Amino acid sequence: MTPLDVAVELGESVTLHAAAVSDADTRVTYTWYHGDRKLVGDNVTIHLHPAAGNLTILDTDQSDLGLYRCVASNGISTVSATATLYLHRPAAGSLTHLLIVTFRVQVPVYGV
Repeated sequence: MTPLDVAVELGESVTLHAAAVSDADTRVTYTWYHGDRKLVGDNVTIHLHPAAGNLTILDTDQSDLGLYRCVASNGISTVSATATLYLHRPAAGSLTHLLIVTFRVQVPVYGV
């Protein structure tokens, strides 16, 4: 189980993926933590998908950045993995947006 570090721009939605395989014929449950805080249930910005091990964060803001830990358990053993959600900062001098502006100029024609 290895969630990947993710770069995000503020306001974007992001999903952290985790998957664990159990040798035993038991159900795997997933618990996500942001720092030391356990993330429970669905709230306005965070949606947990315990059956899939995914964590979706909607409309990210500064408080969503940081270390996330996923703990997977099948009732017999437990494994965990971490991922960091960090702010995407374009490299200095890189293009981030392109704005195309088209001007239409009408020239009057006299004496035709």
